[in-house]
Amino acid sequence: MTNSPTDTGERRRAVIQMIDERRALAVEWLRALIATDSEAPHERAAQVLLAQIAESSGLAARFIASDHDGQLASHPRFVETGASYDDRPNCVITFPGENTAAYVCNAHIDTVAVGDGWRRNPKGEPDGDYFFGRGACDAKGSAVAVLLAMSCMQAAGVGPGRGLELHSVVDEEPGGNGTLGLLRALYQDQPERASQARLAIVLEPTSLDVLVGHRGMLWYGLSCVGRQAHGSGNAGVNAIEQAADVVASLRELNHRFSTETAGAYGQPRLNVGVIRGGQESYTTPGLCDLEFSARYAPGQRDAVSRQITEALASVSTVNSPIIRYCRDFEASQTPSDDPAVVEMLTASRRHRPATRIATLAGTCDMRHYRNEWGIPTVVFGPGDLNVAHAADEFVEVGEILTTAKIIVELVLNDSASDIAT
Repeated sequence: MTNSPTDTGERRRAVIQMIDERRALAVEWLRALIATDSEAPHERAAQVLLAQIAESSGLAARFIASDHDGQLASHPRFVETGASYDDRPNCVITFPGENTAAYVCNAHIDTVAVGDGWRRNPKGEPDGDYFFGRGACDAKGSAVAVLLAMSCMQAAGVGPGRGLELHSVVDEEPGGNGTLGLLRALYQDQPERASQARLAIVLEPTSLDVLVGHRGMLWYGLSCVGRQAHGSGNAGVNAIEQAADVVASLRELNHRFSTETAGAYGQPRLNVGVIRGGQESYTTPGLCDLEFSARYAPGQRDAVSRQITEALASVSTVNSPIIRYCRDFEASQTPSDDPAVVEMLTASRRHRPATRIATLAGTCDMRHYRNEWGIPTVVFGPGDLNVAHAADEFVEVGEILTTAKIIVELVLNDSASDIAT
């Protein structure tokens, strides 16, 4: 039996009202998830808790191994992180009896390290509409928002047949291999499941703007090789000094990038983040390693890579720097006029009129849904990217509720006529 558009609208409004009524429950879920450590690669306990929360709400949860067939590392989009993927399950949450999903929400359960400088409790501290803690906005608040939307739909009897599922993934922060492994397990032998997905929403802190693309990142590891010797003489070749010349060349290139005309994603951006070299002050170091990243917009990869190669070749040292690796976190984008994106923007503006179309300066797991499987994908979620990874990370509870309402608005739209009774 199906429902008329009027019935659909009434049920949608009832579910949205239920979201407000379950605010305190959502806060308790968030408190429990934040209190459970899930710094990569130790995500299992948080995934188990998430599954328990889902099942207590009448939803179905199942675990899927990140490397289900032992072949993850051979995939061309795999990013080597040095970590094992044993006992690091992804979790898929669905309505009971649902086998396909028109709408897929992805939220990563892993977090970065707590770090220093906290004035709030990194294990969770509420303050009015704000909830502080590591992972609050990046991205446990997002997982709570989807669970809240699904649990209210289930309680209202409009769950089965609506085609919505949550992918709670591991390893997003180090490399994104959790999502890569999950989609291989879900779609590799059943590619029709991917073709049935109308929209994927990768939940990251966007302040509730709809982001239609993200920059890519080339992650380089370099070695400058000199000759170790006693520091009192001239026999050595100082690898740290060579590394300083490399940094200077990259800094000059970064300045040139900054003078280019900025598009929707801004200019390319270089960042030298790691330098390791030397043993003691009285020994000329023979080795110095660097790591740096290069952010690029869709379509810029080849040009940026070429200019980096030229910048490294221009350094006048005894030995040319050695590129140990170059890992590519691909750029990705979905046309802003894609019908599913338009629907997402319309649903968002019903609950947040100021919602705008934008792009992400960083990178995220959008690339796996969009680039690998061709699914129209947006990045969207509660929280401010500027406080993610920082001390005193927080999320506004009101934004979690608004996210849940927008997901309900998107899925239970007036054009749907197959809501189960």
